[in-house]
Amino acid sequence: MAIYHCHCKVISRGQGRSAVGAAAYRSGERLTNDYDGITHDYTNKGGVVYSEVMLCENAPQEYQNRAILWNEVERQEKGSNAQLAREYEVALPIELSRDEQIELVRDYVRETFVKNGMCADFAIHDKGDGNPHAHIMLTMRPIEKNGEWGAKAINDYVLDKNGNRILQKVDKNNRKIYKRVKRDTTDWNTKEFLQRSRENWAAIVNRELEKKNLPQRVDHRSLKEQGKQRIPTEHIGVAAKNMEKRGKVSERGERNREITAANRQLLAVAKAHNQVVREINAIREDMAWSKVHEGISGLDKQLHIAEQDEAKLRLIQERLSVLSANVQRQEPSKASEGRTVVYEKQEIPYFVYHQQKALADICDLQDRVSRYLSVIESQRQEPEQKPAPTAYERLQAKQEAIKKEMPGRGAGEPEQRQAVSPAFDVAGTARQLAAHRAAFVTATIQSRGRTNYQENPIYRQQAAQIADLVKREKEQGESIRALQAEKDKLGLFKGREKKAIQQKLDNFYRLHGDTIDKLKEFGITDPAQADTVIREKTALAAQEQAKVKAARANIGAADRAAEAKTAFLDLARRVPPEQRQAVEREMSKCVAADEPGQTTLARFEAEVEARRQLDTALKPEQAQERTHQRTHDRGRDRDR
Repeated sequence: MAIYHCHCKVISRGQGRSAVGAAAYRSGERLTNDYDGITHDYTNKGGVVYSEVMLCENAPQEYQNRAILWNEVERQEKGSNAQLAREYEVALPIELSRDEQIELVRDYVRETFVKNGMCADFAIHDKGDGNPHAHIMLTMRPIEKNGEWGAKAINDYVLDKNGNRILQKVDKNNRKIYKRVKRDTTDWNTKEFLQRSRENWAAIVNRELEKKNLPQRVDHRSLKEQGKQRIPTEHIGVAAKNMEKRGKVSERGERNREITAANRQLLAVAKAHNQVVREINAIREDMAWSKVHEGISGLDKQLHIAEQDEAKLRLIQERLSVLSANVQRQEPSKASEGRTVVYEKQEIPYFVYHQQKALADICDLQDRVSRYLSVIESQRQEPEQKPAPTAYERLQAKQEAIKKEMPGRGAGEPEQRQAVSPAFDVAGTARQLAAHRAAFVTATIQSRGRTNYQENPIYRQQAAQIADLVKREKEQGESIRALQAEKDKLGLFKGREKKAIQQKLDNFYRLHGDTIDKLKEFGITDPAQADTVIREKTALAAQEQAKVKAARANIGAADRAAEAKTAFLDLARRVPPEQRQAVEREMSKCVAADEPGQTTLARFEAEVEARRQLDTALKPEQAQERTHQRTHDRGRDRDR
């Protein structure tokens, strides 16, 4: 697989090396160094598959000859410890063909070095051992426009605040020596250039891998910079590598094996840590959505109380608008990636589910607020009408009617009792009519409610998570206490056994700490508090189930209301005219209790509709009289 390796070093005469000798070795050629007269012959060296010299813009064409180029470099450098050349060693991706590897190196050298004024001499080595690599030798002096070599650095005089040179000393020949500072003519020696060149190699390699649609990528950053908890291995070198091949253990090879074993342990710890971090982030996201849903539930409770208070309704409406805008602005986090919620046997993305649920709940509350405000507005526009009686007033009126119908109450009782035909079941008919009316009222209320409510699974999941964490924390604590007791029993000279037990203790302490951190994300600082939180979460989960059940009960409510209305009217038409008043009085005794979970305003609106549509069916004479009166009034208005 593609690996990243980009190493830079300087070839110096002070190290006993020469640029000509280095070039001969890397190209596998026979070159003579004119500086010292030594001939370097590496024509029998194997593994050199390609070499090339690339010149910068101002370089003479004769420098295409490798011997001429590097002998000129040797001639320019006079010092015994002069820096002759800079070398980059890079690993080539084995996924690329030979021609692609050559073009890869050529592009890198051209874009990174040649365009910056360097001459480059590169060679590709490959012994067939799965380690193809390239050596890139670079000149260290710039070349001027006239083709002459420029200076590596110049000395600038240091000036005082008045712009005058600063005298440093006077030598023995009475010459004045002024203070000067050395300044590089190029940025090739800077850390920034080195960093750019390493980054460019990674970018060019990844570009070629992407062109071939290969998944592998390389990274120029160190393991620490990449956030990887891994110890880098050492470069084993040729000598140590040959020792390992012969079956001998080298010092570097042994260190690398120890590093590899340590890296496996670090990898396992890192995986466990990352898993804990993912779980903690998931808990944090659950808690965040819990706050959103609990805020919506809180506004729902306030709405039940404030249905007649316009000021509170306006305030709730404003809060719902702000909450809706906040929910719409939210975006999926990394913690929600890959998480789903099962709803009606379908897996829905975690974020999509909770966002849509919150927006649907908010929309439902907004509709209810608008409906309550419209009722208040209509009442304000009709001040001349008598205000609607409250539920208590209606109940009191019904009780008074019942008292009047009891034996011995009222002067008209004998006549009314004689008017009732014993052949007709007044009480039974009244109970049936009351039952149909109650069914109509209930179905009418349900038809105005939601028919689809998405359960919030967070509360049920959190209760199970907390219970599991508490159990885990208890087991881990018991294991820690048992291991500590076992360690304390060991004698003074049981160091190895104590060390083994201590390693187990360290693992359990780390796991126990992770468990405590997860509990803290739920707001539990003491595991003894967990039972209370579990009960709260379970109660919230039960409320969600009740809301789902209530929403499902509302399905088909409009059809049930129509059926109850039809049954009521059919039965009302069969009541003899002389017995309708008696049936109506009996119906007044059937007082239906309010449906659980329904507001007083909703029931009041439904009962008003029931009286208008159903109860008038028992009073056709009154209805006709009202119709006749309206016709008469209209005729009288026309005569006027």
